[in-house]
Amino acid sequence: MSRIGDHTLFYGKALAGAPFAATHYRREIVRLVAEISMGAGTLAMIGGTLVIVGFLTLAAGGTLAVQGYSSLGNIGIEALTGFLAAFINVRISAPWWRESGWPPLSARA
Repeated sequence: MSRIGDHTLFYGKALAGAPFAATHYRREIVRLVAEISMGAGTLAMIGGTLVIVGFLTLAAGGTLAVQGYSSLGNIGIEALTGFLAAFINVRISAPWWRESGWPPLSARA
């Protein structure tokens, strides 16, 4: 209990210096947080995963657009392809992925 003043002074200086460190040493702070929390390998893996997810999303959206345009063209309302794509992606496709249990729990972040 006799050193509570020292602790309070240290915490006060640390909190007061946080904005200065955040503005002047931003890259170092991000590097240290990434190193402590994930490590460099995990950070690279997440970057690779984002590329794959982006590609799959682009491929699924493109397939849906082409199929929707073709199907709606058969009945003469191909102008509604954008609405169909927006509705299907948000309301049907995305919830299915969450409820289906895919990807397996071991592959989820």
